[in-house]
Amino acid sequence: MIYPNKNGVAIMGKGLIANALRRIEDKLPAGVYFFNSPSSIVLFDKELEYCMRETINDFLNVLDYCKKHDMYLIYPSSATVYNKNTSYAKCKAALEEIASAYPVKSLGLRIAAGYGPGEAHKGEHASVVYQWTKQMMCGERPIIFGDGTQTRDFIYEEDIAWAIRNLAVDGTVGIRNIGTGINTSFNEVVKDINSVLGTNIVPVYVPKPQHYVEETRVEGTLVQFDLLDGIRDIYKSL
Repeated sequence: MIYPNKNGVAIMGKGLIANALRRIEDKLPAGVYFFNSPSSIVLFDKELEYCMRETINDFLNVLDYCKKHDMYLIYPSSATVYNKNTSYAKCKAALEEIASAYPVKSLGLRIAAGYGPGEAHKGEHASVVYQWTKQMMCGERPIIFGDGTQTRDFIYEEDIAWAIRNLAVDGTVGIRNIGTGINTSFNEVVKDINSVLGTNIVPVYVPKPQHYVEETRVEGTLVQFDLLDGIRDIYKSL
């Protein structure tokens, strides 16, 4: 069920972005913020049928609600749509097409690689930044697929929430990117974590799986946190 608050804001989900949005809920314009579907490429590969049904069926229900109540819908797509070489990316691309078919004012967000302290619940499906910081704090060597030169546009959870808020305040519709505009290699991530922890841990390199995503690259938005800031916050939270 969807239960908007007194200001007409309904935030759906318990994950990284939904929780970041709740921290600024009083600054959000009215609308349904739908962040209640599986958000992991790994999980999609392991449980494809479940993830597809949960994502698409729930999305259709939310669209029907927004159509009936004439509400603004904000939902997550993914920057991986640009590659479209995984089931996760193809599912997110399908959401964009479905939304465009409905007479609903909606905003799809192609979000880059989000990360932050709010990922504790995700376990093995958390971002590499969160997982590796936690592992390296225990002296463990992080595992990297390939040679570590693959890149991601890592954007901190609070920056994602504020970018969403700013787009929603403007009543933006269609598809928009949310990222820093800066791509960082996995080798650089390990280097930055070592810098924050004061360690010199060397990663373990293993072969890449099939259909591996080499990069997430989107247009940048204004951010307050760089990767070192985000790693420090994760470190403090653990």
